Amino acid sequence: MYKSQYASLAYFQKPSILYCYMNIGPEVTQFITILQIIFSILLIASILIQRSEAGVGGTFGGNDGFSSAHHQKRGVEKFVFIATIILGILFAVSSLSLLILK
Repeated sequence: MYKSQYASLAYFQKPSILYCYMNIGPEVTQFITILQIIFSILLIASILIQRSEAGVGGTFGGNDGFSSAHHQKRGVEKFVFIATIILGILFAVSSLSLLILK
């Protein structure tokens, strides 16, 4: 074999750069995967809990009380709205970190 062929074989046998410098094992990627599943379930639940702006009455032309005026989020509705945003950000960050680590 030529010298260039040895170099190409050695290139494919090296572990990734992040694994060498950060010493990240499969336990960390498994933990991030479990976190990502938890974030996705909580994100879906928080989206489904939120009250729809149109509602069933607004779909068929009825008035649901909020469609004619500006509606300000208060109390639990505001908490669920902010939690949905935070869960979306956490899900995106966990997805990107898992992509980088693998």
